[in-house]
Amino acid sequence: MEKSGALRLGAALVSVLLVSCGGGASPPPVRPAPLAQAPAPQLQVAAADASTTALRAYQAFYNAAPGFGEYATLLGQAGGGSAALATQFAADFANYPDTTFSTMVLANMGVTAQSVNPNSYNILYSALVAYFGAYPSSARGQIVANLIGILVGLESDVTWGSAARAFNTRVTSNRTYSTNTSNTSASSCAASVTTGYGAGIESTIPSAGTCGRSAFAGAPSPGDQGGDGSGVGGVGGGAGVGGGFGKVLGGLMQVTDLSDGTLIGEALTDSTNGLVTVRTFNRTGPFLLTLRGRAGARYFDEGRNTLVDFPAGTVMHALVDRWDEHVGVSPLTEAAFRYALNNYKRTPSAIRAGITPLAADGDLRGLTVQQVQAANEVVRTAVNVRYVDSYTLASAKALPTPIDASSNASTVKNSRYGVSAIVNGGLVKSSQRFNPSLATPALSFAEEFARDLTDGRLDGYALDGTPAATTRTYAATRLPDWSQAAAEQLAATVGSALVPTAKSIIDVVYRMEYYNTIPLVADSSVSDARNIVIDTALLLADGTVTLFRTTNGSTITRIDNFATNVKRLFHFSTPNLRQTALPITAASDRIAQQAYMLKNDGTVWAWGSAVYCISSVFLSGTAAEQSAQIAASQFRLPGSTGDSIPSPIQVQGLSNITDMAVGKYNENWIARDANGDVFVWGRDQFGGAVYRQTPASGTGLLQTRDYMRTIFGTTVTTQSQANLNTYRVVPACIAPVRQVTPLPKADSVAASVNAQFVLTTDGRVFGWGSGYEAGFGFADASTFNTDQAVFNLNQQFTARNLNLPGVVRQLNSVKASGAAADTIYAATLTDEVYVWGGSTAAGTSPRTYSQAFGRAAPLYRDIGADIATGSNILLRDTGIIDFGNPGGGTTFIFVPSLIRVLKPVADRTWLFAKDGRIYEMDASRAPVDITPGLRAGSK
Repeated sequence: MEKSGALRLGAALVSVLLVSCGGGASPPPVRPAPLAQAPAPQLQVAAADASTTALRAYQAFYNAAPGFGEYATLLGQAGGGSAALATQFAADFANYPDTTFSTMVLANMGVTAQSVNPNSYNILYSALVAYFGAYPSSARGQIVANLIGILVGLESDVTWGSAARAFNTRVTSNRTYSTNTSNTSASSCAASVTTGYGAGIESTIPSAGTCGRSAFAGAPSPGDQGGDGSGVGGVGGGAGVGGGFGKVLGGLMQVTDLSDGTLIGEALTDSTNGLVTVRTFNRTGPFLLTLRGRAGARYFDEGRNTLVDFPAGTVMHALVDRWDEHVGVSPLTEAAFRYALNNYKRTPSAIRAGITPLAADGDLRGLTVQQVQAANEVVRTAVNVRYVDSYTLASAKALPTPIDASSNASTVKNSRYGVSAIVNGGLVKSSQRFNPSLATPALSFAEEFARDLTDGRLDGYALDGTPAATTRTYAATRLPDWSQAAAEQLAATVGSALVPTAKSIIDVVYRMEYYNTIPLVADSSVSDARNIVIDTALLLADGTVTLFRTTNGSTITRIDNFATNVKRLFHFSTPNLRQTALPITAASDRIAQQAYMLKNDGTVWAWGSAVYCISSVFLSGTAAEQSAQIAASQFRLPGSTGDSIPSPIQVQGLSNITDMAVGKYNENWIARDANGDVFVWGRDQFGGAVYRQTPASGTGLLQTRDYMRTIFGTTVTTQSQANLNTYRVVPACIAPVRQVTPLPKADSVAASVNAQFVLTTDGRVFGWGSGYEAGFGFADASTFNTDQAVFNLNQQFTARNLNLPGVVRQLNSVKASGAAADTIYAATLTDEVYVWGGSTAAGTSPRTYSQAFGRAAPLYRDIGADIATGSNILLRDTGIIDFGNPGGGTTFIFVPSLIRVLKPVADRTWLFAKDGRIYEMDASRAPVDITPGLRAGSK
């Protein structure tokens, strides 16, 4: 019977195709037919009405029942016969190879090696491939129609009966499905998540998935189907989904429909690109992606440039409103998830008040599509306003192009997926450079970044007012330019199409003047210009420093790669730096001009003047004697030789540094490391601010001098009481470098004239040093120990001069603090700005600025973190507030699309804009593009 059945079907096929039968043991030989010749129709074994004809053909080609609407359309078309309808369907597969097409049709009809037997299946399969190959593709419909007509009549056959009965039963079941008005799509549209994505993310348009005939519309080839790439089984399309950490291999990806909480499915990300295929078909969502770590899972960390564990317990999320792009689970999408969770599913005001704890995970069922869109847009906007235009994100959820250590410069394209890879990777790389000790920079950064944006702002603080940082992966003030630099460096490695034509300028040291040889004795025969070196340094995005050095008054030399692996430059240039005569008689005679660079490894390097501070100076006697006194009082950087440092040398005692600041005259420096510890060096660090040349009491002066000796270990030459009035006591110097203790952990640091300020992680501001212009008249003395006898010497010294850090009263929940000259600034989480010192000296507490100035209150809504530059406060993508002289009021200046503000010299402000250029704003408040001049060294 087996041979009889096989021969019957084989003979029927042969007779239909007008070729001879070669028996049942092997495929019949096939003679190519003329292209115009079509196979003759085969008499149907079983009569079929239009509906049966339509359902049989649909099942054979698409392995599904059509939806109600499509079924009604097919009934009208089926009147032309099964061959006509089958020919119409076959056109969808014109690009399918004969072998793939044969396998698909037989599987859809239930004819497999298991449903018949291997030998019979192979005979039929080989014959079918041969017949398809012998005729043009236009004949495929007739061949399949004939095959259907034969199979449906073989229910009683021993070999083919099982497949025939199953096919007929499926057609009957399909009729029930297709006649149900509620079934609007084909029956194969079952939402799913499967491992791998067979097509290229750049070349394939994502979708919610296609099924039934729509899965093959347009005659695609199997490799262009998306998803698993086959389309076999009546399912195609879909979206590629993966982890945004370079790639995540072997992670568990779960997809949930948030409209009803249904788990759509789950699958492991594949071992090559870390992707799965998601098809949700007609579900309207929105959807939640949950990527879970597991034993053996790995992810590529851009910060470490290697695959590291993605361990069990690690959970990341993404929110999807629609499948209009391939989607990646990344730090950005985790931030959107946290924002939605705490602002839409909880009460944000209760979180701010400390009544409800900030949530990291929770149930988002019921979240609307509009809320998902809004949460993703909050994150996208927060990132975009701090990146140059070339790295503008099209979406927060776009899948970053998968990369790893083997990726080359052509891997990442200039597309939404490529930009997402560079931006996400740049953020991760910058976190590793901020804190080189991080074992998993990407995971650590994702946690802190997501906490930070729970309030919708990238300012270093979460919705509940607590610092976002736990392991310290970034500083909000420097994240924009550091991540920009890291992004450009990553692009140079994996995506040359996204490397800017000109490397971005990240930082500048502008016209730093210092002596090549310090003129201790006035010599009119030596030109001052010949002895002064003027350096302008540009830190580029690739971490290199380009230096323009002016010597002999006019000769400019360009030095490329003056330094490498640099992430920040420090120098505040001031006017009137040149020492034109001796003896030194005024505090404005400055010779210690230096610049510092912070490198990626956390080390600090310096160049410029070898002298960074002058200690006690006793001015008497001849010029030569005065020169000797000056030379003896100079503190030089260890490792320097001579009076100048033409090439950078490392500053000893500083490591793992993340933030630095310098006072107005480049004399007092302060730094913070990754642990939040604070270090100082330079002049007048702990407030021995004794500037009076004629003290009210000689005894008082001696007491002060003795105290200085005790605190700083600095020897002050003892002179007779009669000579006290000739002393000019200059505050002692701290040799590099000393840690400040005790002090809470620091979030950021700032410096003014001979005073230092620290914003601690608990939102308080501490200060110490010289309280010039009432800078410390409001310090809370109860919070620290101090020698009140020193402060009260003859009533000349008050608590404004602090030898140990004191906390500023009335300031709580501060998110950013900075200083410029003798004026200090602080911005709170509620966007109030406080200003004190300088021209605000009349008050005993910080002056608050909260007027509307013609704009809707509060004026300072969405303050950027970049106020450490001084009297200019950056607003979020709207402009800056220029305090100028705080005592005289403020000015709001609309300067759109700013990334950050730098105040490099005197009253001039430099603006770093989103177009990658640097603009200078002088007293006229009219921004002028100075980028060409800087790059050419002529500015």
